[in-house]
Amino acid sequence: MRIWRYVATKVRDVGTGTDSWEIRELYPEDDGGFSYTAGPISPAGDDLAELVRDLDNMAADAPLPWLDLTGDHPRLVNDAST
Repeated sequence: MRIWRYVATKVRDVGTGTDSWEIRELYPEDDGGFSYTAGPISPAGDDLAELVRDLDNMAADAPLPWLDLTGDHPRLVNDAST
């Protein structure tokens, strides 16, 4: 069974060169690799309480290693100061 988590993701707009942040789902692999959703995801819920839980889960995962998509190859970064 694969376990996923939310991951803060730094992206760069190819047109402007501007960096921004978004949330994606990260799927760690047993061999140390990983995959991730092709685009950003939004919090969602069938009711307000579920939406708040989703936001809380995103916030809880934010301090974990983040995904850097600004270079030639995706990489996980273990530095919360960025």
